[in-house]
Amino acid sequence: MFHTVTITDVEAVGESFRLLNMQGAGFESVKWIPGQTVQIFLGNFTKRVYTPMNLDPDAGSASFLFYLHGEEPGSGGTICNSREHLPAYAAKESIDFTSLTEPALFFGDET
Repeated sequence: MFHTVTITDVEAVGESFRLLNMQGAGFESVKWIPGQTVQIFLGNFTKRVYTPMNLDPDAGSASFLFYLHGEEPGSGGTICNSREHLPAYAAKESIDFTSLTEPALFFGDET
């Protein structure tokens, strides 16, 4: 089931990254496990999958770090500049980091 999420804040993190905070029903009351993904629909039957940096199911909010790499549909630039309200599919399992016993840094995508 899809829910509309609202971009509530965009923060520049250097020249090529943007930290987007989003709020919406799609982030509420979900069991959050780091590594889960969220599908965001960008229009024209285009969707992309992103991993939140954090998700607060009590507040119904999530934060994403986007790399700006042009105006392709999945680039952070497209999302930052396109609309304030986006359809999104709630968090789903992807990569489970719950078994890690030490701090870890993961950078990349599941493709």
